[in-house]
Amino acid sequence: MGTADADKVIRDHRTHIVNPGAFQRSLVREMATYMTPLLCAGVRDVIFVATEPDRDEGAVLGWVHSKEYQSQLYINSLPNRASEADLVPGPGNRFVGNIWATAIETLLHESAHAAVHLLNTRVVEGDCTLGFWSCDKATDAAQWPAAALALARDAMERLRIRASFQTEWNRLHQSFVAVGLARPYGLELAAEEIAGAGFMTAYGGTKPMEDIAEIVAQVLARDITGFTAIDAEVNRGERGDLGCMALAAVTNGVPGGVAALYTKVLLLRDAGLISQEDAAACTGNAGIDTRGTPGVHFFTQTGEYSRTFSDGLSAKLGINDAGTSFKFRLAAEGALEVRGEEHPATFALILDLGPAEQELERVSWPRGIYTLDLLGENRLVITVPDEASVTYHVDEGMVLITSATSERIEGSIVMTRAWRPHTTPPVPKVASELPRITFRIDGSR
Repeated sequence: MGTADADKVIRDHRTHIVNPGAFQRSLVREMATYMTPLLCAGVRDVIFVATEPDRDEGAVLGWVHSKEYQSQLYINSLPNRASEADLVPGPGNRFVGNIWATAIETLLHESAHAAVHLLNTRVVEGDCTLGFWSCDKATDAAQWPAAALALARDAMERLRIRASFQTEWNRLHQSFVAVGLARPYGLELAAEEIAGAGFMTAYGGTKPMEDIAEIVAQVLARDITGFTAIDAEVNRGERGDLGCMALAAVTNGVPGGVAALYTKVLLLRDAGLISQEDAAACTGNAGIDTRGTPGVHFFTQTGEYSRTFSDGLSAKLGINDAGTSFKFRLAAEGALEVRGEEHPATFALILDLGPAEQELERVSWPRGIYTLDLLGENRLVITVPDEASVTYHVDEGMVLITSATSERIEGSIVMTRAWRPHTTPPVPKVASELPRITFRIDGSR
């Protein structure tokens, strides 16, 4: 947009609009090559302005307003920001490659804010007295064209998110904080603590919206080495994608120290804010071994594959018998070896999704981490009907759900203690006696 469109932008910036030059336009086109369709759809208008935003943040290269005009990306055209002169390559501008790379990274960050606002057009507004839903309100959908709104609708339906995207994000993050696998927002962290705290960068640790935007920007822009529009070298020194660097060090599985960050990257992938290829490049060898097929998969403590329960495989949302809370139930049937013989067995995992104080339609798929407890709300029972003494109920453990969409749910289970209640007296099973389990369900409903 240029000066002729001043009446279409936020009032405070109307007298500061700059008609973009050739290199400024090229910068925007270059940025677009890194964007997914949803990320691109979030930005309806790009406006260059010769001003700083009206906030106490010092020099800012780009921004998206959070209360109104959320579909507009503003780019700072002042000197030493992203002015046309700053972007022109030449002997007098030997750091121009770094300027372009930093600008693209920053604008991808801001575009993520716009895309989250687009997703939030799908918020199903609930009772503001419910802490689970807070007071989320839908963003004004009139800011985006029908095609953009369709992308947002498809993404939020696929994820089954009814609150705002950042509310679900914060709930996910807090599930890891509760078990010591992430740190709260707003803390000062040393560089070596950032990934283990659940963040991609230090700035991402300030609040949920910045957490989302920092992961998007760093995952998409981590490998900028050149440009199609200009011939310039990029040499920005130390990498900013601390989270991707930590994930790259993982040889297999999803260790607790990176579980929160790994799950967040996959949520952004599932939402369509980063591509599958970029997510995979960031996460490297980290991942859950689901054998490439649906089922509940059993492994030994040393990681050797044992067996799969795939009969009667189902994943459903519902309400408990008392009608007081929502539950997720994952069930499967298979066989276990008992004294050298195979016996029919069943697997039943139940996770608590909160009090039944709203409609089931507003409840999301489970994602994040859940603690298992024999007498708690999250339970796992593995039953062998014709050998009751072998049946066991998990007393301690954790369930990690890294991806949850209407097409697929994936996760893993680590058990540290279980009980065989049908022996006299009941016999405990310790971690070394218990299998490690992964699961994948396709076509969830």
